Amino acid sequence: LLMGCSREPKEQGKYEMPTFSKVKYIDSEMLNNDVEVNNAMDICCIGSHIAVLSLTKGMWIHLYSKESGIYEGSLLADSTDIEWPRQMRYDAANHILSISDLRKPSIVTYEFLESTLELRKTNEYFFPQRHLQGSLGFMLPNEQFLVESIVLDEKQTWLTLYNNGNEIIAGNNDHPQDDMMKSAMWDNSRSSVSPSGKHYAIGTLFGGILRLYDIGDNSIGRKYEGLFIEPKGLPDGFNFTPTEETTLGF
Repeated sequence: LLMGCSREPKEQGKYEMPTFSKVKYIDSEMLNNDVEVNNAMDICCIGSHIAVLSLTKGMWIHLYSKESGIYEGSLLADSTDIEWPRQMRYDAANHILSISDLRKPSIVTYEFLESTLELRKTNEYFFPQRHLQGSLGFMLPNEQFLVESIVLDEKQTWLTLYNNGNEIIAGNNDHPQDDMMKSAMWDNSRSSVSPSGKHYAIGTLFGGILRLYDIGDNSIGRKYEGLFIEPKGLPDGFNFTPTEETTLGF
């Protein structure tokens, strides 16, 4: 389900709820009522299959038919190539599935074999030591990768673009390092990169703030910031338990 909204800010820095120009009600159909997965981390389409990332019954990836919802099998046994996966991206043109492992941290790539529903490991890109556990990575075209770091001090860069030789191409430090509560808000967010690898989006879980960035050949620049829901009841440091005042967004 995709949703879009538009808002022209009346005042810079002011929070305003989004407006939806069109509202359409759509029919839905339950494909499968037996999807027994625990705490799904991510979901994506791989060809004619829906892939769910979740550690269930000792396996990480679970495939279902996009047409019928029928369970088709599970891939990647626990304690093999990945330890703490968080996010998947599928390159349909090259049949490559990339998985970001927060523990190492690294990006592991696999070739998806459609005929046998198998994954064949092709590479693993380890992040430089400057990135701590919990850093998230996105595989981009031309074997470049973008790293979204947990920032603890001014020496670390929030967004860093690397080539396949771990050389820094560009960086962006658009992160509130001086405020622990706001830092925790951005560290608990959801982010994505466009299929072209030219755009990066991040939305906060606490409050409703959406940021869009352009990824150039040697630059990462913020393109847009939408202030939709003012963050309230933010987590205290690493205590992420919501309170009655907590506002949730993306």
